[in-house]
Amino acid sequence: MLAGCYAIVRLADLAYLVAARYDPRLRRQLLLTAVPVAAASGLLVAGGALGPPYQTGLWALAHGLESPTRASQ
Repeated sequence: MLAGCYAIVRLADLAYLVAARYDPRLRRQLLLTAVPVAAASGLLVAGGALGPPYQTGLWALAHGLESPTRASQ
Protein backbone atom coordinates (compact mmCIF):
# COMPACT_ATOMS: atom_id res chain seq x y z
CA MET A 1 0.00 0.00 0.00
CA LEU A 2 2.81 2.39 0.92
CA ALA A 3 4.56 1.72 -2.38
CA GLY A 4 1.38 2.34 -4.36
CA CYS A 5 0.69 5.65 -2.62
CA TYR A 6 4.30 6.75 -3.09
CA ALA A 7 4.10 5.89 -6.79
CA ILE A 8 0.90 7.91 -7.20
CA VAL A 9 2.41 10.98 -5.54
CA ARG A 10 5.67 10.82 -7.53
CA LEU A 11 3.88 10.25 -10.83
CA ALA A 12 1.49 13.10 -10.03
CA ASP A 13 4.51 15.39 -10.30
CA LEU A 14 4.34 14.73 -14.02
CA ALA A 15 1.14 16.79 -14.11
CA TYR A 16 3.50 19.75 -14.39
CA LEU A 17 3.93 18.76 -18.04
CA VAL A 18 0.75 20.71 -18.74
CA ALA A 19 2.29 23.84 -17.24
CA ALA A 20 5.55 23.17 -19.06
CA ARG A 21 4.09 23.10 -22.55
CA TYR A 22 5.49 26.57 -23.28
CA ASP A 23 8.80 26.00 -21.51
CA PRO A 24 10.95 23.51 -23.43
CA ARG A 25 13.70 23.37 -20.78
CA LEU A 26 11.25 22.53 -18.00
CA ARG A 27 9.46 20.00 -20.20
CA ARG A 28 12.76 18.31 -21.03
CA GLN A 29 13.72 18.08 -17.35
CA LEU A 30 10.35 16.64 -16.42
CA LEU A 31 10.60 14.01 -19.13
CA LEU A 32 14.14 13.08 -18.07
CA THR A 33 12.91 12.73 -14.50
CA ALA A 34 9.93 10.60 -15.54
CA VAL A 35 12.02 7.59 -16.59
CA PRO A 36 13.69 6.86 -13.23
CA VAL A 37 10.52 7.77 -11.33
CA ALA A 38 8.46 5.28 -13.33
CA ALA A 39 11.11 2.56 -13.02
CA ALA A 40 11.53 3.11 -9.28
CA SER A 41 7.77 3.14 -8.74
CA GLY A 42 7.47 -0.18 -10.55
CA LEU A 43 10.23 -1.68 -8.41
CA LEU A 44 8.59 -0.43 -5.20
CA VAL A 45 5.23 -1.92 -6.14
CA ALA A 46 6.85 -5.20 -7.23
CA GLY A 47 8.81 -5.39 -3.98
CA GLY A 48 5.67 -4.78 -1.98
CA ALA A 49 3.81 -7.47 -3.90
CA LEU A 50 6.60 -10.06 -3.65
CA GLY A 51 7.45 -9.46 -0.02
CA PRO A 52 10.52 -10.83 1.75
CA PRO A 53 13.25 -11.69 0.79
CA TYR A 54 12.88 -9.77 -2.51
CA GLN A 55 11.30 -6.64 -1.05
CA THR A 56 14.46 -5.24 0.54
CA GLY A 57 16.56 -5.68 -2.58
CA LEU A 58 13.95 -4.20 -4.91
CA TRP A 59 13.32 -1.24 -2.62
CA ALA A 60 17.06 -0.59 -2.30
CA LEU A 61 17.38 -0.69 -6.09
CA ALA A 62 14.45 1.73 -6.42
CA HIS A 63 16.08 4.10 -3.95
CA GLY A 64 19.31 3.92 -5.92
CA LEU A 65 17.49 4.77 -9.13
CA GLU A 66 15.70 7.77 -7.68
CA SER A 67 18.44 9.25 -5.50
CA PRO A 68 20.40 10.81 -8.39
CA THR A 69 17.12 12.17 -9.78
CA ARG A 70 16.32 14.01 -6.57
CA ALA A 71 19.84 15.31 -6.19
CA SER A 72 19.65 17.05 -9.57
CA GLN A 73 16.39 18.84 -8.78
